Formats: sequence, structure tokens, C-alpha cells
Amino acid sequence: MKIEHSSELMTNQKHAVAMAPQARFRLAQTRQSHELIFSIGTDNIFYRTKEEPGSRAGWDLLDESSGLSERFAGQPVAAKLFDVSSNLSDGQLDLALAVTVEGVDHLLLALDHPNNDEDWSAPIDWVDIPFDAPPGGQPRLSITGIYLAQHGGESAIVVDILKDPEDPLQIIERYFIDPSGTISGRRWNLHDLAVSLTAGSVSSVLGRKSGQMVDGIYTLGTLASTKELIYSQIRNPFGGNPLVSRFPLPPGSDGAEAAFALGANADGTTDLYIAAAGGLYYLAANEQRDLTKPELIVWHPLLRNVTALTADVNGREIVVWGLNELGQVFCLRNTVGQQKSAGAWSVPVPVLEDTLGVSTLINKHFGGSVILAHCSDGRLVQLTEDPTTSLWAQREIVLPATAVSDVLTVTTYTTHIQISSDSNLPLSNEDVDLWASSPCQVYVNSSYHRLFVDTPVRVRTDANGTLTIIQQVDSIGVASYTLEAGGGSMTIDPMGRARDKLAKVQSGPDLDITIYNDRGEPRPLVKPDIPAGRKDDTARGISQFLEVAKTLPPDGSARSAARRFRALQGERRAGQISIFGARFTPEGGTFFEGWDGAAKAGFSLRDGALSISRPGREVEDVGEAIAVAAGDLFRWIRNAIDDVEEFFVTFEQNVATFFIRIAGTLYQIFINCLQDVANGINFLLEKIEVALHDLVAWLGFLFEWPDIVRTHRVLKTLFRCLVRHSFDQLATLRGEVTSAFRAIEKEIGAWAHLTPIPSSANSVAAAAGELPGRNDPQFNWSSYHLKDNAANGETSWQQSVPQSSVLEKLLQELKATLEREEDVFRHAIEQLQTDVIDQLRSLPVTDILQRVVAIVLDALLETIENVIVTGIDIFAILVEGVLAMLEAPIEIPIISQAYRQATGEPLTILDAACLVAAIPVTLLYKVMDGEAPYPDDDFTRSLIAAQNLQQIRELFNGTGRALALRHADYRHLEQVCAICAIPASAVLCFVTPFRDALPNNWALAVVGTITYVFYCAPNLPAIIEDDRSKWYNGLDLGITCFSIAKAMGDVSLCAYKEKGENGLALELLKKFSPWIEFGVNAAWFAPVIGSIIAEHEEKDVLNCIGNCGFNISGMAALPMSFDDPKAKAAGLVAFIAGDVVYGYMNLLVAGLLAQAAPSAPRLAAG
Repeated sequence: MKIEHSSELMTNQKHAVAMAPQARFRLAQTRQSHELIFSIGTDNIFYRTKEEPGSRAGWDLLDESSGLSERFAGQPVAAKLFDVSSNLSDGQLDLALAVTVEGVDHLLLALDHPNNDEDWSAPIDWVDIPFDAPPGGQPRLSITGIYLAQHGGESAIVVDILKDPEDPLQIIERYFIDPSGTISGRRWNLHDLAVSLTAGSVSSVLGRKSGQMVDGIYTLGTLASTKELIYSQIRNPFGGNPLVSRFPLPPGSDGAEAAFALGANADGTTDLYIAAAGGLYYLAANEQRDLTKPELIVWHPLLRNVTALTADVNGREIVVWGLNELGQVFCLRNTVGQQKSAGAWSVPVPVLEDTLGVSTLINKHFGGSVILAHCSDGRLVQLTEDPTTSLWAQREIVLPATAVSDVLTVTTYTTHIQISSDSNLPLSNEDVDLWASSPCQVYVNSSYHRLFVDTPVRVRTDANGTLTIIQQVDSIGVASYTLEAGGGSMTIDPMGRARDKLAKVQSGPDLDITIYNDRGEPRPLVKPDIPAGRKDDTARGISQFLEVAKTLPPDGSARSAARRFRALQGERRAGQISIFGARFTPEGGTFFEGWDGAAKAGFSLRDGALSISRPGREVEDVGEAIAVAAGDLFRWIRNAIDDVEEFFVTFEQNVATFFIRIAGTLYQIFINCLQDVANGINFLLEKIEVALHDLVAWLGFLFEWPDIVRTHRVLKTLFRCLVRHSFDQLATLRGEVTSAFRAIEKEIGAWAHLTPIPSSANSVAAAAGELPGRNDPQFNWSSYHLKDNAANGETSWQQSVPQSSVLEKLLQELKATLEREEDVFRHAIEQLQTDVIDQLRSLPVTDILQRVVAIVLDALLETIENVIVTGIDIFAILVEGVLAMLEAPIEIPIISQAYRQATGEPLTILDAACLVAAIPVTLLYKVMDGEAPYPDDDFTRSLIAAQNLQQIRELFNGTGRALALRHADYRHLEQVCAICAIPASAVLCFVTPFRDALPNNWALAVVGTITYVFYCAPNLPAIIEDDRSKWYNGLDLGITCFSIAKAMGDVSLCAYKEKGENGLALELLKKFSPWIEFGVNAAWFAPVIGSIIAEHEEKDVLNCIGNCGFNISGMAALPMSFDDPKAKAAGLVAFIAGDVVYGYMNLLVAGLLAQAAPSAPRLAAG
């Protein structure tokens, strides 16, 4: 087995939508650690959104409230408030929802909801809890708060309502909810508040301080401009009023924002965290006595005016998240049990800016934090932390598309992996296990997956033996992959190609690079106003960071903390420590490298301690730099790039430490993995105003649309004329086929003794050298997206079957012929499966040909002739009006948008196929030949302007042209057409089975039909040359034209429905079109044999093997149409086997033609 791969930093697309910002949202997770989002949208609907590994989008959104309208006599239901609580022991969830119906609120509960992945496939079963408190219920209930908690298998539920909805003071009244009514006989039980509080001025959380038999509720509110924090039991288990504890807030809390959070302990009690007046205060569960002052544990400016605070606990780790009035999201980390140790807390830095709301959790599978944030620019983003490296991955919540035009465009590393046999032929449906160097979310062959460091995810190659992995990124850093398949393994670093480009940067002039946008418009990578010295500093810094990369694990994993500790033991000496860095000033920067340069910058090493001294400042001990998490620091730098004053890196015993001064304060991290290096380089480039989209243009790939569009226009002319020519040929084709079959009858006896050609698909593939470009993601971009989205396309064009008594008569005649020979055909298929298809890759080509002759042509030649001749008559009728299909509009997700952006024109059916072919033709031709296939010259413009095949022939064969020049253009055309067949074979591998599953999908039908025309592209040069001096040439050209016409006529089968209105003709066509397909492809072996007897140079052998695959895949249409599942499955296997061989042989032919390229100039028109 062979594993080949190629990765590219590039913009990519998904037919999907990003989840819209929500008015309220909360994160949760299933028992399988897949995330759940509960939210109320701006449309007042309560949604449950669940992460769905293996699905196309990745997340599934379900409306959980609109269906409640049935409970309220069909009246509209508006979701108002909700809460979610998880049982820490069994993972089940409690949910509470307040909805408004005709101005009155209602409380709905779903307690102990099972929480396995499959438990969320059905809507939530809500239970209505009507208000029943004395004196007989509230006439207009208005709920202002809902609070849930679980402890020891019991649910605590508290609800705040307006005491009097008409009172402008908006005083709240609090109730604890007993859903069964067993405590007092009522469900709603009044809970006396110790103070009067107004709606909108309070925040409350359920929890339990030590020594309590029941849960309590912590409430922070303002009374007469004074903030108060109180704890009250939700009920007194011994009767009487609930016990209350008050916790004094620190000075400065009044008149400023403050927030609190609870940290759950293993025994169900809750520690109290308060963010107020610039400090984080702590009060353990066993210290929460009345009037006890919380203890200050951390002071930091980020803790001023905190509007939201949460505390996530995962075993030994506690993470406190804050959102302040400036929209900054930050966290403080510590170990459980060390909360009172101020030095044990991490220093907070902003992870997100411009944030309006946030929800967090710690993923139970991999132990990293997850943030869901509503950003001020209207996006809802998810950040996932790698607990080992602390790095963050950011992406949006991706939902299934609701319209064809829905396209999500993101920056990605796209990786194309080809799994092949030892002989280089693709391996279909091969199991592959995938890991990543960091937890990450990716799409593998269009399906969403989470990849982990320790647990593999099993995926499968597609029919073409490929895996396409798309990982969204927001910097040049990316997680690496490890895969195992067939006993072999490989590590893939998607950044490898980008890193190779960076390695060429050694000095400032190396950054004087011109980049191009997708319209081919140039611009400098670095703006002209950036001083030369700054560019030189950046270049030297990049070079030094790449030297550090060489000391890190090449698989992208993090160096262990233990290894770092051991490396830094012992006495430190300058000779053992390397250093580089830069100091930034408004005028520019000063880069230094080595101790001489560092000394000039004020660095010194005395008694093993590194220090910095500058005029007018105290000597600074570098060892006292603030240690922060690498992921937090790199995210902060992006938003504080102008505040960065200097950075430097020390390298000691293979351990690199990165120091950076931001707004006067020095911070430090260890450089532990390749992503840290990438983020360091990203920082240097951002410092000279090089943005991510500039990096994609430089280090990655952008399509050069002018060249692609020109190729597309040439192909559009060629194949429009080919289809028209094929239709025109039907009038005379009957006689030509009959004459050719007479020639076959004369030749067939000699075919049992063909001169042996030992070459097989396996042997020629194994002998092939490296084929650059074929695995590049950009080469496969168009076929990947067409395969993924053809079934989601839309077209208004439909073809109906012409009303014709002749058509029905012909079909009846065909039916009678085939029913007489059905058993013979079935026996031939079974024998082909055993003797040819199962050995297709390993059989020498002459063995394939002789066995097909013996099994099919000897036994069924006369029947096949009758089938083809009758088929010609049938499809001459069916193609009436089908030409209009070529120019009919079609909408295909991503493909349509890309075409419209590149050309400004709507996509037609022919355009779709031309674009999907033009991209790989242009890219691979450039790799093979070093130039675009169709430059902007007279010959290209003349080709585009041609109106029919005769005009194209005149361009190639015009009088006065030297024979060598004609051959040059034919060779060029052969190469282009061979490349066209590669994406066509890939697309047909997917479209063909889908057409069988979705027979009435018009978009899928027309995409499959027009793709088949490009599948036949390698025959186009011969049709243009039109050499009919040999019988097999004439038959080959005739069958090609008929096959294209048949494919176009077959599209009418989409109109067939069981017991539909289309009559007997369509029913017969649906049944017998596959029989015609079998006959046509069986007969196509005859010109294959005739050609290889006449010429068997290397290219001829490759074409012969490829054509055998083509014909086998076509003959497979018959068993694929059978009702027997076993026969249908065998037919599909045969189709894919033949298709893959055909596609790969055309790749080899294209490469061979490139090697044989003459040096003669291209022809000019005229």
C-alpha cells in the first residue's frame, strides 16, 4: 500500500450556513462528550443544536418550541427564558423553559432527560407546570428568571416572576418548584426573599454551601444603589423561613459591574467566586457563614466591571471565565485545593475581544475548554482548547444549508490523501484510522469529525481511493495528522509546503514579493511604507523561528513538561544559551541575534540569571516574566499587536522560551510544538501588517481565474460542437455501424491469437514515476465540490419523452429481442465478473481482450448489432430538443457561486462541466508544461469563437500548415482531453450510484449526463482529425457519437415514476437502456482491439488498458439495473473498478504527452 498526500493553505467552501447569533445560549455536552447548544434565537424560538460527527454539516439544529403551539389552541408560542442543568453523577439533563402565549407566560420542564447522543433525535417532551400558588393562581404570569441545579438525584428549580406585572417598580417574587407537588401539595411554592429586588437587576445561581440538606440560591442584586450578595435555602426542610447568609462585597463594588460564579465540588457543595472592583474573590463552601467576607485571591485590570463569570471544574482543574464591560473574554486557571494561593492562579489575558455573550465548558473527552461566544460583528464562534499545548482553534457552528446559494467560505488547510496499491492504482473504500496532534474539528470527504490525540477516528477512502481533509484555521498554524491504513502509517504536516516557502526568507529583500488576488491583480506582500529595516528584522526572525522548529517533535505533538524541566537543570552559561529577538519603536525595530547583539540591547547573564538593563530603568530579571498559556498569549497578541514593544527567544539545551513585552509587562511561554513556531512567525508578519489573506496568497494557493476562465471557454466551444456533431451523426450512423460489424465478423476469428502484450493496469501503474500535481487539493477542488453537491443542485430544465408511436414500437421490438437472449446475457455477465472484472487490474491487456471476445462478442455479436442499430433509432427520437439542455441554467452549491464570481455570468449545465474540467486542466497542464494550456492568443480566441466542428477542424487542419505544427496542436489537444477525463471519472464514480438512488433528481441527472461527455473527451481529437481510413477508426468515432447522444437522451428517464403519466415508452426505456449500454460498450472492444493490433507504442498500450476499464464500467450498467441486490452490488464494484482504471490511465497518458511535447510554437489562427 502507498500513501501520498499534499496540503495547501487555501480558501475553501462548504454548502452550509453559520449558526446565527442567539439572544440567549448555553453550552452542554452529551455523555459521549459531543456538544449541545441550547438557545433562544432572535426569532423567539427555543433551539437545541447538537454536534453530529459523521454528518455533512457537523451540527443539527432543532426547533423545540414552535410545536408547543398545539398545546395552546394553535396560538403562537414565543420562547422567553430557559435554563439547563447537568447531573454530575449520571450526565442526565434538566431543562426548564418559559414561553409566552397571548401575553401570559408558562413554565415547561423536562427533567432527567436521557443524554446519550441518540436521545436527542426526537423533540423534547415538555411537561407544563401551571401556576397554582394561592390565592388561586396568577391572572397574568410574567416570568423573569429560571434557575436549575441537580444534587444527589434531586432537581432544584427556582423561578422568579413579577409580583405585579402592572407595577412600574417591577418587584420580583420568587418560587421554588415542586413538580410533583409532594412537599406542600402545590407545584409553585413561595420563597421569601430577604430583600426586595427588581427585575433586571439580579443574577442568581443555584448551589449549596456546606452543611446544608437542601440546595440554596445565591443572588446578586442592587437595592437602593447598594450591591448585595445573599445565599438563601430554596426551602427550610424543618419548616419556617429559609435560612439566609449575606456576603459583603468588596469596597468599590457599588456603581460598577460585578459578577459571581459557583465552582462545583465532588460532594455537591459549591465554592463562591466573585469578580468585583478589579479583583477575584473566593469563599469556599465550608466558609460561607453569614457576613463572612470573601478573600481577595487575584487582582488584575481585566477584572474591572465584569458582567459575566463562570467556573468550570474538571477533576483537579478549575477554570474561571470572565467577560468584562469592554467585551474582553479571559480566564484564570488553578488546581482544585489551591484556590487560596494567589500565586497558583494563572494571570488572565484576553482570549477574545468585542464579545457580547459567552458560555463555556470543559470537554469531558479531551479535557480542554470550549467557548461559545457572540461577537459584536454578529458572528457566533466556537473556540476549542488543546489542554496539552493550550492552543485555541476557532470556527463557526456550521448548520445544514437551507438554500442552494448557502455557501460558507473559510480559510483552511486542505489535505488530499491518495491511498493506492503497491502498483499505484487507487484503493476504494479502504479503512483509515486518523489522529491529530491537537484536538481539532475537520471535514473528511465532506463529513464532519472531531480528531483526537489519543483515540483514532475511523474513516474510509472514497471510490477514487482518496481522503480530503479540510481543517479551518485563523492563522498559519495547523494541527498535524497521523493515519494508519493497511498496516502502514504516516504523519502529515499540512503546513509543510508553507514552511518550505518560509524557509526561503533569509533577509528583508526576500519579503519583496508580489502576490496576486484571484483575479490575477498584483500587489506587494508588504506595504511600501514598511521600512526596509523592519522587513529585514522580520525575515531574520522567521529564519530563527524555523531553526527552533527543527528541535521540536516533527509530528506536531508537544514536548513534554518533564523533558523541559530536565533540560533546564544545572548551571546556566552564555555559551550554552542562544538568543534572538527584536525591539520595536515607532521609528522601526532593531533585531539582535547572539550574545553580542543581545548585550548591545541590554541583556546580560550573571550567576545564571538573565537580566535586562536600560538607561533610566531598574535592572529587570527575565526569570520574573509572567508565565502564561501559549494559546492565550498568541490570541491576545493578535488584538494587541500595536502594544508589543519587544520580543526575544532564548534557546537552551533544545528548549526555547518565548518572551514578549506588551504594554510594558514581560510575559513568557515555552515553545513546545510546531504550532507555537507558526504562531510566532504569524506574530512577526502581523507586526509588519501582513494579514492572513495575504499569507494565503503567498504561502498557500489562490485560483488564477483568468487562465481558468479562458480554458473553460475553449472547452465549452469544443464540447458544445462535439454534442451537436454527435446528434448530427445519428442520421447516417446506422449504415456505418452495420458496415463495421461486417468487418468485425471477418476479423474476429483472428483475435483469439493476438500478439501477447504483457502490460496490465498494475504493471504500467507501478512503473509510472512521480506525477506532480495530481494530489494537490486545488487540482481536485472542482471535482470534490461537484461530487459533494450535485445532488443538491437545482435546474428548471426538464426533458419530456416525445409522443411517438414509432418510439414505442422500437422499444417493443428491442424488448422482444432482449428477452429471447436474456439468459445468455446474464450468463455472460457472470462469466465476465469471474474471468475479467475480478482480475481487471492484474490481467495482461491481451488476456482481457481475448476473454471479452470469447465471452461476449463470439456469443452475442449479432444481438449486440441489433441492439445498437435499434438503439440508434430510439435515441434519434429521444434527443429531440435535448440540445437546449446545454444552455439551461443550473444552480449547484459552490460551483455556481465560484463561476459567477469569476465570470459575472450565471452557470449553465454545460458551464458546470466545463468549469469542473477547466480547473484541473489548467493547473495540471501548468505543472506538466510550465504554462497555461490556452494563452490569450489568436489561436485560443479563434477556438472560442468557432461555431461548429468543421470550423474547429479547419483551425487544426487548415491548408499551408506544417505537419509538425499540426501534430503539436493535436498532441496539446490530446493532453487536454486526457486531463478532462480524470475529474470526469472521479465525478461519475459518485454521481452514477446517486442517480440510481435518486432517479427523479433532475440536477443530478443533467450533471451526470454532461459529465459523461467529458468522460469521452479523449476521443475528441480523433473526431476532429476524422480519419476513417481504418474500419475500427470509423466504428470508434460512430460509437462515441452514439454514446454521447444516448447519454443526453437518457436524461429523460428522470421523468419516469412508477405508475406515472409518461406511459409505456419511459417504462421500457428505463428497463432496456442499460441493455443498450452493455451492448455499446461490448462492441467498443472491437475498435480497441483493432487499434492495439495496428499500434502498440507506450501511449497506445495505456489507452488500450484505459479503454478496457471504460468499457467494463459501461457494461456494468446492466447488472446495476437488476433487482437482485447481489448482482447490483457486483455491478457497482465493476463500474468503480473500470472507472478508476480509466481515470488513472488518462493521467499517465497526459504525463507521457507532456514529456513528448515538441518545441515547435503553437499555431496561429488563419
